[in-house]
Amino acid sequence: MSSEVEKRERAAMEALTDRLVREFASQRDIAEINRVIGAVYGRYATVPIRDFVPILVERRVREELAPRELETTP
Repeated sequence: MSSEVEKRERAAMEALTDRLVREFASQRDIAEINRVIGAVYGRYATVPIRDFVPILVERRVREELAPRELETTP
């Protein structure tokens, strides 16, 4: 990966982390938020095309951290 791509991805991941910590800090422990981000990001470690990795990470992390609604059966 070129250094320019690495810089862009690193900046995008830092912004993503800041955004998710601000959004979920009242509901989740910051260490847990960072752990989930790291785990999801790690799943994309071998993806050759990196342009959309931060977007995919954000989407998946939001799914994992979002409060689950209780299912009710009528």
